[in-house]
Amino acid sequence: MREAIAAKGVTVKQGDTRIMAVCGKCGAQNKVSAPKGVSRVTYACKECGVEQMAM
Repeated sequence: MREAIAAKGVTVKQGDTRIMAVCGKCGAQNKVSAPKGVSRVTYACKECGVEQMAM
């Protein structure tokens, strides 16, 4: 990685964070994306549709 950066062939970008959240009601796994710098994200469960907040 350091060699690639030194050769200026690779650019490194910071993107959104992916959080694996577990639903508090039904227990389903949900993938939630959070923008850079945000610690809590509101999402709806993909199985039961309950609005929740992930850390």
